[in-house]
Amino acid sequence: MSPSDSTSPDDQFAGFDSDPAGPVQDEELPRVEPPSAGFIVQLFVVPAMIVLAVVGVWLLFGRLAAGEHDWRVLIRDLGSSGQHRQWRAAHGLAQMLRADQQVAGVDGERMSDNVEVATQLTELFIRRLNTRSASGEGLEPDELLKQQEFLARTLGDLDVHDVILPALSEAMLPQYDRAVRKNAIQSTARIAGRMANREAFDSPEVVNRLIDSSADSDPLIRQLVAYTLGLIPGELSRQTLGDLLNDADQNTRWNAAIALARQDSTAGLDVFREVLSAAAGSGDIVTKTERGPQESAEDREFRRFRQPLMLGNTLKAIEDLLDQLNEQQKSEFRALASSVSQSYENDEIQVRATILLRRLDGEP
Repeated sequence: MSPSDSTSPDDQFAGFDSDPAGPVQDEELPRVEPPSAGFIVQLFVVPAMIVLAVVGVWLLFGRLAAGEHDWRVLIRDLGSSGQHRQWRAAHGLAQMLRADQQVAGVDGERMSDNVEVATQLTELFIRRLNTRSASGEGLEPDELLKQQEFLARTLGDLDVHDVILPALSEAMLPQYDRAVRKNAIQSTARIAGRMANREAFDSPEVVNRLIDSSADSDPLIRQLVAYTLGLIPGELSRQTLGDLLNDADQNTRWNAAIALARQDSTAGLDVFREVLSAAAGSGDIVTKTERGPQESAEDREFRRFRQPLMLGNTLKAIEDLLDQLNEQQKSEFRALASSVSQSYENDEIQVRATILLRRLDGEP
């Protein structure tokens, strides 16, 4: 047998491994590396961002178009003959306007500045005011009044002043229902409040109507007028508020004093003394002493809700006017505030009175 024939299978395998070319090494194969972050971004993230941007733009324009469609439909439905459609539209429009007022720092026109929205709502409001018979509009009397109230209130969320203020001025006339007049004055106050520190309230018609209403026989109307005039600085406003300081109604006097303090006037200090003195006395003060059954429901309502509100705002108004008070006035209010802080049961009032005392003593 030749040597070649005696080679074992193992030797043959070994001979193959000992090929002159040598074994194939790992480094001679293409190295598999994970994809880089840049590659993944190019492959997946960038296309995804492009798709999202396109979808976002589509949704934005679709939402804007739908929003414009929504308020147009709501205004149309508000004037329809179906009561359910009217109220759905009323609530929907009110929600849109309230949401619009809560948005801060928005670029471009807001819904509250939309002339068409203001015009349509104002025209509908005037039509409702001029409706002498509810049956003429297919409405029940209560339904007509509710719509008048709603529209008077909703106009207060709009800022197209030259369109809506004349309508609100009209609604303050004594010929209209008390609730409508109340909402018209309150809406005017809200508008004036938003204009504060931004622009002058330039509507002599409204100011004159408010002044006329300050002599109304209804105390509620006089109270609201006093509050509103405080948001409209001017000589006519101050003169009218000065007259209201002598009103027979306590709430009207107090609103006038607060309104004057808002305009940095100390003309209402006597009213503030009246409010604090009443709280410091035994008649209206809320003490820990049990009250007898002779206390009326109106007295309980006053001492639980109205009086704390009056006291808190009075103490804050005095604090705001400190720089204009002389030493005698400071001493007098120090004594009154001290009495309130020691005996008044309401925690918030005690805190407010304590803050005023510190300020009166020169503390920051």
